[in-house]
Amino acid sequence: MLHFGGWLGEYDGSESDFAGKLSRQIPTVSGEEADNMMEVVYRAAYGSDDGSRDKDYETVKSVYDKVAVQVYQNQTACKKFLFRCLKMYFV
Repeated sequence: MLHFGGWLGEYDGSESDFAGKLSRQIPTVSGEEADNMMEVVYRAAYGSDDGSRDKDYETVKSVYDKVAVQVYQNQTACKKFLFRCLKMYFV
């Protein structure tokens, strides 16, 4: 989604400074929120299930929604249409 919006094209999300860069690019996402999201993603990928899936889902979904709104708002009408139809996001 970030790449579609023209942001952070050199990142794939696994970089150590991704959370900081994300929070600088998307003003509605705080550094703490980005750090928490990355912690949840790493734990889901490499850790054990500690039973906090609902809270983890909300953490990641909150950041996702903020990023999606920012990407959507900064697109042309054509790209907004593509974002809704191809990426299936409705703001």
